Amino acid sequence: MPLFNLSAAVDFTMSAVNRITNLPLLNSAFNLVSSAYSSTKEMHPCLSGVCNVAETVAAVAVGSVVGGAQPILNQLDSQSKQRRQEDTLPIQKG
Repeated sequence: MPLFNLSAAVDFTMSAVNRITNLPLLNSAFNLVSSAYSSTKEMHPCLSGVCNVAETVAAVAVGSVVGGAQPILNQLDSQSKQRRQEDTLPIQKG
């Protein structure tokens, strides 16, 4: 039994996010905010530039967090694989 299954963890997380974002109240609120954000960007060119910069900064920040976490996730996955290999080896009694 693996200690950490990255694929299953990602699937579970995405499933939870999808279920939450599909709740009618949250979905409606998200659509309303998204619409207001888009129309504000269209009507106010100065704010549009600021919003574009903020979007870029947010995308870079998310990428950095994911990239920074990747070595830790790789190490956990490696340890999990090593443990599985150790569990399948026959134990020699001396």
